[in-house]
Amino acid sequence: MTRAIFSVLILAFLSCGTAFELEQVDSTHTVNAGDTANTSDNPQTGADNIKATTEELKLYQLIMEYREQNSLASIPLSKSLTYVAQQHCLDLYLNKPDLGDGCNAHSWSDKGAWSACCYTPDHKQAECIWEKPAEMTSYTGYGYEIACGSSDPQYSSFVMTAEYALQSWKKSPGHNNVILNKENWEDRGWNAVGIGIYKGYACVWFGQESDPAGTLTTK
Repeated sequence: MTRAIFSVLILAFLSCGTAFELEQVDSTHTVNAGDTANTSDNPQTGADNIKATTEELKLYQLIMEYREQNSLASIPLSKSLTYVAQQHCLDLYLNKPDLGDGCNAHSWSDKGAWSACCYTPDHKQAECIWEKPAEMTSYTGYGYEIACGSSDPQYSSFVMTAEYALQSWKKSPGHNNVILNKENWEDRGWNAVGIGIYKGYACVWFGQESDPAGTLTTK
């Protein structure tokens, strides 16, 4: 049995391929029934106290191993960008801003402490994404996102894993280029990365500036 899950990139809306069967993994953050995705939904109060789940740390390690295989340096795991990534996964799951009006999974709802936007394939709302880290944390640089997941009801039982997300992005030239600093991303040295996984979604945020909030322990 296969399931098609869609992945999106800041410069393109691309298919993430066909899924293989996934194990049910305990990789989620605690969210109470009826909550909306904002700072109170996360057990932490903000980027300073953020924690990564086992599955998020696994995705981080897999991405860093993949970069090492391609003679690229490891990227520090940013508290701020991880906070943004986790909040975006929560928003996508709880509020589904990617449903309707041509919005894709870079979209944000109006249910949290951030500016809402419908991200469409014409990229007219690109700054809405780039400025999210500065809007939500002490990180002042732009953030660039790759994401995997879909709010289509037929995928409601899908559980994202680190392996599935990375394998999907590796098969997509646009996503792969961001991870490996190729083509349009060749001159961008990533000095911060954030990882979020929740239910059927994975979000990874990249930034050129170091994170003033510091980095997460990865072991």
